[in-house]
Amino acid sequence: PFFLSGKPSVGIGKGHEIIVLRKYFPFWVVLAGPVGTPQSNKTAHVYKSLKLGLTEGPRPITITLAAIETKSIKSLSGSLFNRLENVVLDWAPLARPFKEFMLSQGALGALVSGAGPTVFGIVQDKKQGLRLEKKIRDRFGAAVWVKVVKTLSRTPGPRRI
Repeated sequence: PFFLSGKPSVGIGKGHEIIVLRKYFPFWVVLAGPVGTPQSNKTAHVYKSLKLGLTEGPRPITITLAAIETKSIKSLSGSLFNRLENVVLDWAPLARPFKEFMLSQGALGALVSGAGPTVFGIVQDKKQGLRLEKKIRDRFGAAVWVKVVKTLSRTPGPRRI
């Protein structure tokens, strides 16, 4: 249902709770991931390795929602969180260097995407994204694929065949 509404939304919980955003703004992101075939059963491995403590509850997304509401790219970048990230950073050898490099080279925020090993970095604009893309290519060479993209302002509707 998340992708069928055509409206910018946030999935919470296990993804089954959908909050449709009243306001939204597109922003620029640099994506980087290791070249090669992903490990089979990667997601199962990541979830199996996740160790949640008894005191760890859900994180509120109020800061993220407020950042979106006020169109603050800096606040949005500072609110990034992925509970799976520590597992992925230990499991995927290039995820940590990608993230650390993005942050050291000016990304406003960086995070492992989902169960990884792709990492995304939020940048101020396309020009900064293209500079970061070049630096990543220069640093990691053939071991990485990298792409600068702008998030959608709305989800495209289904296409008729």
